[in-house]
Amino acid sequence: MLSMPAAGAGLLLGAGLAQLLIQAVTLTATATAPVPTVLIEIPWTLAAGLAVAVATIPVLAAALTIARRPDPAAQLRAAESV
Repeated sequence: MLSMPAAGAGLLLGAGLAQLLIQAVTLTATATAPVPTVLIEIPWTLAAGLAVAVATIPVLAAALTIARRPDPAAQLRAAESV
């Protein structure tokens, strides 16, 4: 199941990019770096829950689709007996 490691990697990559980019592009009205520097707070519990949901929901949808698929052999036997 590759979706969980991919969601975790995406979460870490997003946090790293946020740390790099927000500090690089944040300026004051006079186009100087703010003092003190920007504090980036990531709600890790909410982000982890969202990552788990993003990884789990497509797997569940695929499993439900496979479970609801009718058996083609049973359909052929039913059509043959008629």
